Amino acid sequence: MALDESHQEPEPEDDSPFEEVRERLFVFRRFFHTKKAVRAGEAVHEMAPADRRAAGFLGPWSFGFAESWLAAFPGIVLGKLAGWFTTIGDERREEVAANYRKWVGLAEEKAQSAANAYVELSEVLEPLSIPLSLTVSALLLCRAALRSSDLTPERRKRSLRAYLYFNGAYGLLPQMIIVTLASGLAILHAASDWEMKALSLVLGLVAMVAWLWLIYIEVRTVPRLLFASNGYSATVPGLFGKKAADIGPWNRYTVVFFVIAPIVLSLVFSAVQLLVGGIGWVVGLLA
Repeated sequence: MALDESHQEPEPEDDSPFEEVRERLFVFRRFFHTKKAVRAGEAVHEMAPADRRAAGFLGPWSFGFAESWLAAFPGIVLGKLAGWFTTIGDERREEVAANYRKWVGLAEEKAQSAANAYVELSEVLEPLSIPLSLTVSALLLCRAALRSSDLTPERRKRSLRAYLYFNGAYGLLPQMIIVTLASGLAILHAASDWEMKALSLVLGLVAMVAWLWLIYIEVRTVPRLLFASNGYSATVPGLFGKKAADIGPWNRYTVVFFVIAPIVLSLVFSAVQLLVGGIGWVVGLLA
């Protein structure tokens, strides 16, 4: 008698760690697939969620956070390697443990446990601060890219999706360079010999160039695309002459980027420090 296929047991899911790794890698493969489409001019932000999934594209927030992780990854790896193969990690643990003993009164053993947790977490979360702050700034910059008369809920959501895709597609490389160099400079800061100090100067100059590159992307490349997506002229206004009637709100966008974005970066970095410090304190108490 033939088996009733409708009552067959479903195949068990693969719960192996390799399957989890494969799924995570698949997310980043979808990131680069989405990035390529955005840079090719495909209006991914205009697509319905079901259509984006069917095309293999990430959603706007998933794309933005994936870009933050990718930008921070080399800096995280560099910090971890420095902690493993140099004395920098031990020196930082001693400094953090001394602060826990001084400011919250933890005993020696508990302060050391707290410092270990603090350093382990900060090596991962601190490099994320710069790219993550730009992703969070999307909530403000998407509004600055619209005229006051166009600030409807639907247009704000559309502008937000567009910014997340444009920022992630064009800002990945300079953000990655900046984060990696920042990690390298933090490592070299503890060095005392002149060769390392000279290398720090060179890396600092390269980091400055990378910052200028990122600023150009954020105040020229991204707003041009964003204004065009929002139905405005993408022409950059000159200092003199009559401006086009349909020109985008360049002045407001530029002010928000240079004034608000640094505040967001400071808030994100401070929040990371408070989070890491609080977790370290709890770990110390429970040790």
